[in-house]
Amino acid sequence: MSDKKPWEQFANTQPQDTEQKPWESFSGQTKPKEAERKALSDIGNSIASGAAAAGRGILGLSDLVTGSNSIQNTKNLGLDIKSSEQAWKDNLSEKAKQEEQAWNNTQGFVDTLKYGATHPFAVANKVAESLPAMAVSGGMGGAVAKGVVGGAIGEGMQQAGSSYADAIEKNNGNTPTDKNAAAALGSGVTTGTISALSGGLAKKLGIGDIDTAIANRVAGEAATSARPLGLGAYAKNIGEGIITEGALEELPQSATEQMWQNYADGNPIMEGVPEAAAQGLITGGL
Repeated sequence: MSDKKPWEQFANTQPQDTEQKPWESFSGQTKPKEAERKALSDIGNSIASGAAAAGRGILGLSDLVTGSNSIQNTKNLGLDIKSSEQAWKDNLSEKAKQEEQAWNNTQGFVDTLKYGATHPFAVANKVAESLPAMAVSGGMGGAVAKGVVGGAIGEGMQQAGSSYADAIEKNNGNTPTDKNAAAALGSGVTTGTISALSGGLAKKLGIGDIDTAIANRVAGEAATSARPLGLGAYAKNIGEGIITEGALEELPQSATEQMWQNYADGNPIMEGVPEAAAQGLITGGL
């Protein structure tokens, strides 16, 4: 006959994992995997880098429109936004850096699509980096007009400012050439025009458009294009997004923005265009 009390028969006599928290023995939970923590950290760093880039774009727009020297003036005050943007990128995990570089080095439209389709974290970081600029462009556009027009104006303004800011950096803080200014304006106009056309089509088809939604919010209108929640709705949104945000907006925007950049830099006009278009198609559809 056993000397154990009845309740002692159910006691766990196996040695406990010293790394395990007390509550984890009941819930079955384990410590978050290192990969998951790094992935979340990468998303945060990408958003922060994108926020710095969006801020730099605002200063670039100011310099383009007014002829001021906002970017250099902020540097003189000890605030180097471009360096801050790069610092956040440097905080990315080695895996994220390698995937971003590999995606950017991939040649051809189809191969670039394939790489994005098989490397979801690279796509997620690219999307995360674009979120601040999306918010800023919607805010600027909504301050001018509402609906599709507001969203298009905001996107055009943000792109023009970003392009001009890049030109300033390449020119070591000095005023860019007239060619650079023309390229920035052209890039902004084509980006805004494409946004207006795709946003108008999305509205006719009853498909939500995020740029229009943000502009409406800022303009004080209801964001009627907000997308419904739920797994089925999300799958539907992805399909719609690939068509409107991806194929009809981000793909041609990314292509024309690269073309304007090539014009400004004196490179062959189609250099890197297929790859930029492919990345725009994937990131725009999410």
